[in-house]
Amino acid sequence: MKTFLITCLIVISANAYGTGATSSGGGNSYNNSVNPWFIQNKPTVKYCIEMDEQNFGVSMQEAHLQIKASIEFWKHSFSSAETIKYEDLEPFQAVKIATQSFIFSQCGPETDLKFLLGTLSEEDKALIGNPNDYIGVAMRTSYDEVNLTGRGFIYIAPAYGELRPDSNHFAENPWNKFAGVSLQTVVTHELGHVFGLDHKLNSGIDIMSAKIPAIITSKRSIAEMERESTPEIIRRRLFHPYFQIEINNFLRAELDSEWDKKARQLLGFKESEKYLMIKSNIGKKSGKGLYDFFAGASLDNMTKIASLCLTMESTGTRSAAVGVYLTSKQRVFTRLPSQYFYGVLDAYLWEEDFELSGSICSTRTDVNIPIVLRGNRENRFVDMLVDGLIKTEFIRNNFDLW
Repeated sequence: MKTFLITCLIVISANAYGTGATSSGGGNSYNNSVNPWFIQNKPTVKYCIEMDEQNFGVSMQEAHLQIKASIEFWKHSFSSAETIKYEDLEPFQAVKIATQSFIFSQCGPETDLKFLLGTLSEEDKALIGNPNDYIGVAMRTSYDEVNLTGRGFIYIAPAYGELRPDSNHFAENPWNKFAGVSLQTVVTHELGHVFGLDHKLNSGIDIMSAKIPAIITSKRSIAEMERESTPEIIRRRLFHPYFQIEINNFLRAELDSEWDKKARQLLGFKESEKYLMIKSNIGKKSGKGLYDFFAGASLDNMTKIASLCLTMESTGTRSAAVGVYLTSKQRVFTRLPSQYFYGVLDAYLWEEDFELSGSICSTRTDVNIPIVLRGNRENRFVDMLVDGLIKTEFIRNNFDLW
């Protein structure tokens, strides 16, 4: 029997503050310092934008578009994530995050979240320290332990002027290049802290990696993106629903290798097709159509050639991704569950790893090919085994960003 083993291992990392950081100011204790600023008892969030239009690097209109895209990304990610339900938690059976309507208004005393784009007051500077150390930072300035709500600001550094990051790697103006991908990435990263997510360790390409603001704004990365890729590919790689492992990867074929000859024979590759794409369909849990396979001569011209048509076994590990620390002051929940450890209500689960076995069906050769997919958040390789021949490819989406 022919075997076709695909091992998909997808990375995520983080270290170092100073590029994308999260901090807490007044009105918090150590344990609630990473609480989400808002949960479902708060129906609306008022946000505003203050901007140094001369030095920031893009217009207010363009910056606002990227902010709104970042908000929608997290609302979609949380709404599609698996919540942790408690039968004896009242009046809600689960903690829910990013459920609010975000309302744009002028900055004022009632503002919940400020976006400070290239501008900081002296008071803000005192809170974060040296602003030249940051590309972006989320700063919670107050927290209400009774109603579990916070207020604060997200600061994004300007491309020019005295607040520009003090780094030789920071591009001349990363915000106006590549259809706003760099700005959306950094804003999305900082918003993740607002929604209660900490940095992910040991991962370079995760939206919550501490490294990602520095990577996505570096001279080298932007040059390689502009030369080798497209904004759509980068966004697809970064902005999939956050709590699920998504396989959206590309392999470049080597036409003269034995592996490629076997794969082409089984899947029905054409001689001109140099790329294989594995795409997961988020929202499906198992069975037909969970994964699709595409081939093409370029990444802009891909044709579906196969799909997962049978799932025989699926296993995986999930862990808590976000939690809310409660003190005796809180009045949001009138009854707390008996399984309530260390004062923390876990809110959402995310996939740590999975293993799926089944078969894929080629639309060109009418052949069912046995398959095993393995994914986790600590690696980013794809291994494909065909008749004893293995091919390993570093996942780069056709450019050396990561």
